[in-house]
Amino acid sequence: MQHARKTATAPSLIEASGGLMPAIDSNDQAGWCAAIRRMADDHAWRSSLAERIAKQHRPTPASASWAAIKAGLKESACRQRADHQPP
Repeated sequence: MQHARKTATAPSLIEASGGLMPAIDSNDQAGWCAAIRRMADDHAWRSSLAERIAKQHRPTPASASWAAIKAGLKESACRQRADHQPP
């Protein structure tokens, strides 16, 4: 069912959830309402989702997060310098 999704479809949120949470477009108000209703009312579905997350979730170590942030900042700084170099 399409409206059974819970995480907004922004790539960063999908990545943060490890792809374990179903995604729904942030502009789909009816989809969000249906998803919230399902989360509240469908105990078997919610339990299976929680079980899947408990089994498959792999936290990212803080050191890996900081390394990715630093790499992204370095790449951005290099791009900005290159964009502002005189011809």
